[in-house]
Amino acid sequence: MMNALPILPVLDNKPPLFPEDVSRVEMPVTGMTCAGCASRIEKVLRDQPGVVAASVNFATSRATVGYDAQRTTPARLGEAVVAIGYGAVVPQADSEDVDAEQAAAEMVAERDLQRRLIVAAIATVPVMIVAMSHGTIPWFASSTAAWFQLALTIPVVGYAGAPIFRAAWKALKHGGADMNVLVAIGTITTFIDSTVRLMISSFTSSTMSHAGHGVPVYFEAAATIITLVLLGRWLEAGAKHRAGAAIQRLLGLQPRTAHIVSDGREVEIPVADLVVGDTVIVRPGERLPVDGVVVRGASTLDEALLTGESLPVSKNRGDNVFAGTMNGTGQFQFRTTQVGRATVLQQIVQQVREAQGTKAPVARLADQVAGVFTPFVIGLAILTAVAWLVFGPVETRVALAVQTFVAVMIVACPCALGLATPTAILVGTGRAAELGVLFKTGAALERLESLTTLLFDKTGTLTQGQPAVTSITSHPATEDDVLRWAASLEQGSEHPLAKAIVRHAHSRGITLATVENFQSVTGLGVTGVVESRSVRVGQPAFFDPIADSPEDAAQVGHTVVMVAVDDVLVGTIALADAVRPEAAAVVQQLTAGGVKVAMITGDHPQTADAIARQVGITDVIARVLPGQKSAEVARRQALGERVGMIGDGINDAPALASADVGIAMSAGADIALAAADVTLMGGRLDRLPTALRLSHATMRVIHQNLWWAFGYNVLMLPLATGVLAPFTGWFLSPMIASAAMACSSVSVVLNSLRLRRA
Repeated sequence: MMNALPILPVLDNKPPLFPEDVSRVEMPVTGMTCAGCASRIEKVLRDQPGVVAASVNFATSRATVGYDAQRTTPARLGEAVVAIGYGAVVPQADSEDVDAEQAAAEMVAERDLQRRLIVAAIATVPVMIVAMSHGTIPWFASSTAAWFQLALTIPVVGYAGAPIFRAAWKALKHGGADMNVLVAIGTITTFIDSTVRLMISSFTSSTMSHAGHGVPVYFEAAATIITLVLLGRWLEAGAKHRAGAAIQRLLGLQPRTAHIVSDGREVEIPVADLVVGDTVIVRPGERLPVDGVVVRGASTLDEALLTGESLPVSKNRGDNVFAGTMNGTGQFQFRTTQVGRATVLQQIVQQVREAQGTKAPVARLADQVAGVFTPFVIGLAILTAVAWLVFGPVETRVALAVQTFVAVMIVACPCALGLATPTAILVGTGRAAELGVLFKTGAALERLESLTTLLFDKTGTLTQGQPAVTSITSHPATEDDVLRWAASLEQGSEHPLAKAIVRHAHSRGITLATVENFQSVTGLGVTGVVESRSVRVGQPAFFDPIADSPEDAAQVGHTVVMVAVDDVLVGTIALADAVRPEAAAVVQQLTAGGVKVAMITGDHPQTADAIARQVGITDVIARVLPGQKSAEVARRQALGERVGMIGDGINDAPALASADVGIAMSAGADIALAAADVTLMGGRLDRLPTALRLSHATMRVIHQNLWWAFGYNVLMLPLATGVLAPFTGWFLSPMIASAAMACSSVSVVLNSLRLRRA
């Protein structure tokens, strides 16, 4: 068993995010709505005096800043963030207080977003119904229907969409143009144009009717866009909140108090008061508060959260023990070697946070285009108006200038461009959820498509994650007799191997007998009287000199339990972590699709090789610690590979966070689910190929949407400016421009909806 290897030096091998000779602060930031916000905050922080490096992560809502303490302070950095319109939680002495404040602020923001979404949805649905009726609702005259739509759209634009417009204003004020700007321009232009034409039609002699359906207004476009954007942000906020809560639950694995030996007496003290060198007492069923070395007693510990091994690990004098691991039935004492943030548990949490913080935001093609296209369109609209004012016919130059300005703004309104990515992501992730695959973000859906390498954890991923009986040998007794004696004796035990033996006996319909004089020998086995016969069950060492250790079974990754009756060996029971039945087929599909597959595990090399042969994996890395897993991810990334990691344990969390795409099994640890980008529900590994196929399909649709949205603008803009009018007399009226804009947006949405059949 992996036992005494120190983990701290391994974790320290990861290159630090910031130089060691500078101070560092993690500052929660509120008010961010997109990756563009994170980029602006990061730029402002980097420009502050004394700042050496800054990284702002939109997914975690945290800014990590390295700074010279002689030139600036966290308070000044927080003021710089607030000055550009965002909120900052400046840490004081206790970082846990900062975590609590961030969680509280995010909860308030999420509830506010939920209220705005509810208002938007309630108002948008009737607006869409009336708009789609085209005047066929008997009790609605055409003008009444238009005023009705306006009345319901006002709260959507004025209240529900207010955060979008504020964010757009922040972006424009600081020289940026992000998705908020796209949505704001699209909705405001559509809303104002429809409102103005409704006013003109109602208070002048002009009817501005169209095809007998009255005034052609497009209030439903503005309302629908805002509602969809709010829906996406609400779902994203929920995912981010759950990720933060999972980290807090991980920290909750560390008990708040510890029992130490002081002046020969047992004293209970807060874990925060522990120092290196204290002697800590651990009773059965307790979690260890810090790291240390056993100095007295023996027991077995569940270290699955660190090593990934499914079986308990025996601990004796001189063995290393780690914070957060669960003690079995024995009692022991250990001397503390690492406390506070130096423990393995705390390092894993910190490593996950740093890995998440170093993930660069996925560059959205729409954001890149919008950064240039939006200012270009505004400039073009102004230039068009000026040109017609200067060169247009005297009697109509003002009217033409207004008409072309509005037409350019409306026809070039980037509604379709703004909807191209989020609608495909929304439908794609929704379809994925129906198929049992949960994507934490749309960015994960994008990155999954480009994976070249996938690293598999073993325990709980390629295997079931719990021991099961694989074979029984018996002589001179029968297999059922051996299983009945062993299961009867083990039925009162909480040990995972005991549970597996009892479970196997029940599955074969064997009736268990009562036990007398039951005794447990820690780390070796159990004895008792079954059916008036003395029965002994346990490890081979428990039977010396009755029998030798069955080496063959152990070498292929099995754990062997021996059974003796009246001091005569009657049989053995081999147990192993069973391979998932779908694992081999999944590996075959991945390799056939050109993805390189490898296994990386903390388990024994023999066990790892045995499992790898069963599922068809030839690249095996065994006996690795959590930090080494993430180091292997980084090594492959440095070679130019796009690396995915799939696992289920806390020990996998750093690698899941640092991989290009982290994939977790739904039954895994909370921290693994938090660090991962994708979750396979129901513990079904065969949903992994489904996730890959859906990722490819979604990205195809996104590219189609972007090409259509951008191509539409390229084709319609010359007509909107009136540049063809001197030759053809063609002008694009705002009404036709609005219709074209609406058709473009609808076409993008309809194309995205095709993913529902993926």
